[in-house]
This record gives sequence, C-alpha cells and structure tokens, in this order.
Amino acid sequence: MGNMAIRNLPDDTHDWLRQEARRHGRSVEEEVRSILIHANRARRGQGFGVHLAARFEGVRSDIPFAERDPAPATPMDLED
Repeated sequence: MGNMAIRNLPDDTHDWLRQEARRHGRSVEEEVRSILIHANRARRGQGFGVHLAARFEGVRSDIPFAERDPAPATPMDLED
C-alpha cells in the first residue's frame, strides 16, 4: 500500500474535509482515503452497480417486475 502526504491544501478544503469526516464519524485521513477510493472506482466503472450486475449475471427469473407508480408518494400524517 502506498503512502502520501498532501501539503499546501487550502484552508477551506481542509475545513470541508474535517466537516465531512465528522459527519461520517471518521478521521480526516479515513475521509480522504474514502474519497480517493470511491473516485478511483467510479473512474474505472467499478461502482456498486457494476459489482451488483456481475454478482447476478446469468441469473434468470420468471417473476415479473411490478411497474413503479410514477405518482409522488403521499407523506404520512403523524399529527393524530
């Protein structure tokens, strides 16, 4: 595994990374690692959908898919 240090990062970018890390409950280093890994996977077309499609490649089913209702969902009334 490679290691790297990032110097001269703009303050606003570092602040954003800290906020994102806090929001995800991880360190800044873990946040940067996650961002880089996800960017690389997306670049190579290795996102979740690609893995999901590969996992079920060749699986056939005679179960029909239900048509999705295009109407927006009505929120529940939680007042009562």
